[in-house]
Amino acid sequence: MKIFHDKLKISAQDSTTKRRKRRDGIQHNDIQLIPEDIIMDILSRLPIHSLFQCTLVSKAWRDMIVHNPIFATMQHNRALENQNNTLLMFSHVNSPEVNLYLVEREAAGLRKLRVMDAKLTDHTCFNDRPEILGSCNGLLCISFYRGHRVYISNPITGECKKLPSKERSCDALVIGIGFDSARKEYKVVRRVFIHEKPFSQKIEIHTLGTSSWRQVVNFPWSDRRGSLNDFSDVLVNGSLHWCSRHQKPLHITSLDMSDEQFGVVPTPELTSRGDIHLMAWKGFLTMTQQLWVDNSMHVWVMKEYNVKESWTKQINVTMPTWLFGGVNYWPFDDDTLVDDIRAFDHPRLGADSRTFCGLGVMAHTASLVSLKKYRGRGKVGRMKFLPIQ
Repeated sequence: MKIFHDKLKISAQDSTTKRRKRRDGIQHNDIQLIPEDIIMDILSRLPIHSLFQCTLVSKAWRDMIVHNPIFATMQHNRALENQNNTLLMFSHVNSPEVNLYLVEREAAGLRKLRVMDAKLTDHTCFNDRPEILGSCNGLLCISFYRGHRVYISNPITGECKKLPSKERSCDALVIGIGFDSARKEYKVVRRVFIHEKPFSQKIEIHTLGTSSWRQVVNFPWSDRRGSLNDFSDVLVNGSLHWCSRHQKPLHITSLDMSDEQFGVVPTPELTSRGDIHLMAWKGFLTMTQQLWVDNSMHVWVMKEYNVKESWTKQINVTMPTWLFGGVNYWPFDDDTLVDDIRAFDHPRLGADSRTFCGLGVMAHTASLVSLKKYRGRGKVGRMKFLPIQ
């Protein structure tokens, strides 16, 4: 009787297993019946955090999301078309690591923000904090050890690539990273200060995937007053723009990423100077002006590129004295500033805490762009983006 009961139990288990397999098989087959291009089209519309949840559905989905360069391009183009820009917030504390906060809207029109955390550190560089120098198509330009080590990294995939080192007899300021849409190349621009007499400087470009820096010979200006930590840069209209935040007279320099020609972009008529910062807002070249006299923040937008008369004062706000100057502000999707840190739904950013001073803000479109295509002779490594405890 016991033997019969055991056989019956085993038979029941087998039947249950078969039903489960048939059920799972039907679900799996249902997914397989959907053409891959349709699945890619649907998934490419999802935000990054939802995409990574989809990698758990099946190995095929994971391979498509994580390893398919066509899907990565599709996802990134969707994000740009829908203006699904996220904000990258990072701390300015004297520490060998920097906290990164990836901020995005939960839904259109909502002010509640979602925060994704990571700690960026480089264990080979002790007692030196990393600096975020620029963002382009989901790639970050990150500097360690006062510019002696510069990396390009995708914080979503964790991939990173170290750029060629600078000469010891000079200081180098990485101005930013841009994308040459004609050649499909990423280019990093730096300004090199040579201390040997007579004092000189030059602009150099590194094309990601090559092994060296090359000088741009037609740099027409020589500015000895520009300091290594005094520049603001932004990529707009296919050109990298930068200016010295305190230089007088104020001028904006542009460098076309395709033909590598320099230009000068006209500035708005400012009655007072203040502290200047460049940014991109909805595809427009934008300038923020902080005035210490009345703790005010003015946001100027160039509605028609390279036309001086098109500069328009878009936003004018007065900031709290304790907060003014401690945070870089950024216009978000509508005509508002990310100026109230209390809007961030995050335990580390409490409503009454004043530890926000020292936060930097940068527009960043999270993507799955892989560096393996641009590795050249060098290797693509991994950079640790650790969860904040």
